[in-house]
Amino acid sequence: TVIEKLTWKDRLSGYFMNISSILFMFGLTFSAVFGVIIYRITISALMAMSPDPEIKSNVRVTVTATAVIINLVVILILDEIYGAVALWLTELGMKRPAGHSILWLKEPKTIFAVVNFQLYRAFNS
Repeated sequence: TVIEKLTWKDRLSGYFMNISSILFMFGLTFSAVFGVIIYRITISALMAMSPDPEIKSNVRVTVTATAVIINLVVILILDEIYGAVALWLTELGMKRPAGHSILWLKEPKTIFAVVNFQLYRAFNS
């Protein structure tokens, strides 16, 4: 049997799609983190300016609780987006020659999930 090998020209489009998808996901995650930071600053300032003393006393708890809920929703949405992109990249890369390991099918999803979790953990602390 003859094993068909992919040339660098065949792989170049796949590498470009993987790298551009990963960079897009980085940008998407950074924009979500930035949005939550702006939300926290804005709501904290608005609640601190309130004339009601009860609202002023609960600013920290309220902002933290709502930011946690927003973070959870954003993480779940990004995970679904990452899963869809990983599936698309996997289907795009199905042209692998016979004899290669099947483990490469899980790589895009794992990369996106780790990036999502680590960036959110680092920037929303």
